Amino acid sequence: MPLKEGGFTLECEATCWGPDAKIDFLGENGKNLSADDATKGYPRGCFSVQRRVTLQEAASRVTCRVQRAHTNETRETQVQLPAVPDPKISVMPLKEGGFTLECEATCWGPDAKIDFLDENGKNLSADDPTKDFSRGCFTVQRRVTLQEAASRVTCRVQRAHTNETRETQVQLPVEEPTSCSLTALVAVVVTVLVTAFVTVLVAAFVLIYRSDLVDSLWTKCCKTEQISTLTGVSSGESAHDIRVDNAKNETIEKLQTEVAALKSERNQDKETICKLNKDIAKPASEPELDEMNQQDDESSHFLSPPKSTSLHKRLPRTSSDSIP
Repeated sequence: MPLKEGGFTLECEATCWGPDAKIDFLGENGKNLSADDATKGYPRGCFSVQRRVTLQEAASRVTCRVQRAHTNETRETQVQLPAVPDPKISVMPLKEGGFTLECEATCWGPDAKIDFLDENGKNLSADDPTKDFSRGCFTVQRRVTLQEAASRVTCRVQRAHTNETRETQVQLPVEEPTSCSLTALVAVVVTVLVTAFVTVLVAAFVLIYRSDLVDSLWTKCCKTEQISTLTGVSSGESAHDIRVDNAKNETIEKLQTEVAALKSERNQDKETICKLNKDIAKPASEPELDEMNQQDDESSHFLSPPKSTSLHKRLPRTSSDSIP
């Protein structure tokens, strides 16, 4: 049976061997192991003897020997014990650089001591150990954080009361040192790239803003010129129309004057024709007739009708040619 504090407890029972049965435990080297006192009884209807031994030291094989004192009859039974495992190391890299190492000693008991050693055999400063019994036996764990470069680390586990010691080594990846000049160069390059990027962004923003501003001003200017041009054209067209209208009005007035003169002349012609008609209707003497013919000749000369020998033929023609 594994013990919480580490090690094992072995129980050997000799059933029906009588009260004088003797039980001994022998180690790998055949030496007697210190054990508890034997217990005797009748648990199964016959005399039996039981004895226990607790093992804190590492042992792979234990022998239980039963012997009757009065007959020297001897029987032996061997048991193979599980070996104590070697310590196990886990390596965990850190984001800020370096490593965290964890060493675990399983079933080594509560008094197991864990130390970390560098490649020169010097002890490394580590955290306090933690102990756990969740796996059915006592387990001890301890961690160490390495910020400095180390190529090899050793985890050493030791039992204080037996001086039993086990060691496990781990090889760490060696980080190449970075020179200050290289670091400075990288910093300068990064700074230049960031500055150039910011400058390009600002220049692009300024160009876009100026382009939008020029387009806006150009649009406003063009609209103003178009409005001015349209206003000028409208003004020119209005002046031209006024001049044309004035010329038309003058022509109309002139024509109206001429028409009024023609109407006046026509009225005079009508009055002359009416007078002639009245004269024709009167009986006239020969002198009057001669005078009338003379007036008719003057009137016909003014109106330019074709000459006729008869007065009756000329008058209707004159009447038809009159202006209505």
